[in-house]
Amino acid sequence: MTSYGSECLDTLLGYRSGSDAMVESVVLGSRNRVEHVTLSSGASYVISRWGELSPDPERRFRRVLQAHDGRFDNCVHFRTPLLYAVDEETRTTAHEYVHRQPRVSSLSEACAAFAELHAQPVTPTLDHSLHAMPQIALWEGLAMSEWQSLSMGELETWRLIQSQDLREALVEVLTPAPIVLVHGDASQRNLLVDDTGTVTIVDWEEFRAGDGARDIGFLFGETLESELRRNLHHVRTARGNITLTNAADSAVAAAKSIWAQGLTSYCAIRAPMDNGFVSRSVRYAGWRLAESALAEGATRLRLTADSKAVLGLGLKLLRHPELAGTEFMKMGSLGL
Repeated sequence: MTSYGSECLDTLLGYRSGSDAMVESVVLGSRNRVEHVTLSSGASYVISRWGELSPDPERRFRRVLQAHDGRFDNCVHFRTPLLYAVDEETRTTAHEYVHRQPRVSSLSEACAAFAELHAQPVTPTLDHSLHAMPQIALWEGLAMSEWQSLSMGELETWRLIQSQDLREALVEVLTPAPIVLVHGDASQRNLLVDDTGTVTIVDWEEFRAGDGARDIGFLFGETLESELRRNLHHVRTARGNITLTNAADSAVAAAKSIWAQGLTSYCAIRAPMDNGFVSRSVRYAGWRLAESALAEGATRLRLTADSKAVLGLGLKLLRHPELAGTEFMKMGSLGL
């Protein structure tokens, strides 16, 4: 561990020079620098700085400040970390450090949290720009400059993606939808559950006005991928008659139950939803699965069999959310 700069602590936290502050961990990504700082008093903070290497750092910084301006103080199903101090000149914030418990939130808890988020009023001062969306041109063909820069795993993934006509599916995802408050990076890693069961949503860089189906679809896609990979692992390790078909059927059955519970929790807080909400959510889930396969392909010479299964299911959800049937559209069950 290394000492944290006393000058920065003075600016952000108001502590005296020479405070015995230790950096517990540092995360250096393409977007920002995040440090977990613990003082001699035992108090812990998360210090985040949006540097020039971050894409559009000023806008990301402003979105985080908007998410912590008190607009969610009266919410029941989720909270945001307390914001203790801000240094606008260096685009640096000091937040409460939330201790993550061993368990993650259930999809029902997550959907309830995001339903309450989506039910909050949209104000004109919010960022109304579009989230990053699929580039239809890339899903139909790669330019030579793109092709030359890809790994073999990525090329294999794109070959599988481009073998299917996905333009219609992507057009629906890109179609303007009712505007609500959207987190934009919905994932279990950004949902922290404390020992009282309170859900804290973190990482608000993508917060803006947008389509709530994105949040719910990404959560469902993540859950479905986890179930599918877990069941495929059982195929490789089980001593018995478990087959690939059994594993896929088990994953879909588990996802069906989880998805129905999640949508029930969502509808209990935010209803009615618009007519296309569930269909868009399913397609966002498919997009989330395809992106996962692309991310793995970037680091491998070949896609693993598990990732091919994830990609195949993702493309199926993108192309045919209606395969789930009328009851799915009404109740949220996954009938593949």
